[in-house]
Amino acid sequence: MKFKFLSVGLLLSVCGFANAGLITSVGLGGAVPDNDLTGITSSVYISDNEVIESLSVTLFGLNLTYFGDVIFTLSGPNGASTNLLYSDPSHPYQLGMHTDLIGDYTFSDTGTDLLNAVSLNISLLAPGSYSTADSSTGGASLTDTFFGISSAGEWSLTAIDHWGGDATSFDTWELNIQTVPEPSTLAIFALGMIGLALRRFKKQS
Repeated sequence: MKFKFLSVGLLLSVCGFANAGLITSVGLGGAVPDNDLTGITSSVYISDNEVIESLSVTLFGLNLTYFGDVIFTLSGPNGASTNLLYSDPSHPYQLGMHTDLIGDYTFSDTGTDLLNAVSLNISLLAPGSYSTADSSTGGASLTDTFFGISSAGEWSLTAIDHWGGDATSFDTWELNIQTVPEPSTLAIFALGMIGLALRRFKKQS
């Protein structure tokens, strides 16, 4: 009876403390053509075939001098996409107005609400971690969009400037994917721990 409780406890402990893996890939940035609906697209290819738990995107060296001008969109290998930065092309004044983004910005589901942060029309949005524009407006979050799919394949970041007058650029972008541990690996590890505990239990009996 004592061993049964010990086995269950070990199994729960193994499952509870197993860490998800991290996959990181860096793509090139560049200058975003002003008032050009073609924009630029930078892609990275991930060979690791893992199940996605969550992810984040960081724009390094972002120089965006008018928040409402540019749409940044992340597209995954499953064909789904989500907007990191977005404003209605016909009304660029409605979000952020004259707010600039200068520096490194991470977009994740745990970041500060993006649109609340710029709703005061501050002159500069401090570099940091923010939610995506889609999530902030009640749309799908990064997790909603990509949870449970395979990490393998081509990931693309597209930047489109739909309003003239301000230049936008970024140096690089980084995709960070947290993956789900494989159940088979956890099961094998748990059984090994239980077997080891059983041997020690018998020696003490």
